[in-house]
Amino acid sequence: MIKLVAFFLVIYFVVCQSCNDNPCDASYSCCDTSAFGPLCYLPAEHSCANNVLCQATERVCASQCYNPSQYQCVNGSLCGVTEKVCGGQCYSESSHTCFDGVLCGANENICSGQCFDRSTHRCFGENLLCGINENTCLNEGVVQCYNPTEQKCLNDTLCAVDEDICFNNNTIQCYNPRNQTCSDIGLCAAEERTCNGQCYNPALYTCFDGIMCGATEGICAGQCYDPNTFVCDSGKLCQSNERLCGTEQCYNINEFTCVNGQVLPNDQVNQ
Repeated sequence: MIKLVAFFLVIYFVVCQSCNDNPCDASYSCCDTSAFGPLCYLPAEHSCANNVLCQATERVCASQCYNPSQYQCVNGSLCGVTEKVCGGQCYSESSHTCFDGVLCGANENICSGQCFDRSTHRCFGENLLCGINENTCLNEGVVQCYNPTEQKCLNDTLCAVDEDICFNNNTIQCYNPRNQTCSDIGLCAAEERTCNGQCYNPALYTCFDGIMCGATEGICAGQCYDPNTFVCDSGKLCQSNERLCGTEQCYNINEFTCVNGQVLPNDQVNQ
């Protein structure tokens, strides 16, 4: 800017005279400059364009003089003669690339308006930028990038690389088969089984047709019992020293005997 002002001062005081009030000499023309007003100039040495006075070999670009052998005016931007314009910026095609007004590096591409290095990233669907070694997964309705060395995509669900998926009640869950198991009711611990909608540890419990009892217990007519304390006789629980007489009555086998459905003392039976 300082050089430009100095240039016009030289023109004004040395080369030109004002043509505001007095006409220029016959060999001069008048240029109504925006910076200094009307000035006389010699066309063999200077040129006037867009109210800017420049050297005869120069052109004007947005009120700025330039040498057309070194520069070019592109949409009001002054660039090198071999350069192009992208989004108002000058660039060289050897070092940059223009994508719809976005200036990126020569080795870059564009994804959703963002420049990226093609050696380290890639674009999915023109709007999702992922790492060069990443894949995509429609996880919970949203497309996401993932590292296949750490995760995997199963039925549009992102899980850890060592996990599987378990379907239950229209839901999908990731689980680790080393410490969990997938059952008809969902996820249980790896050592567990299912009984009537519940997970259970077979080391602690036993399942009898949907009824869960302790591991050392038995079942009698749908009821869990301790075999050390009770006995199941024809579907009825009696004390361990008892048996069933008929259909309802338990009796002490050490003191009584069942005869034709009746409980009699041993001393009467032995007479």
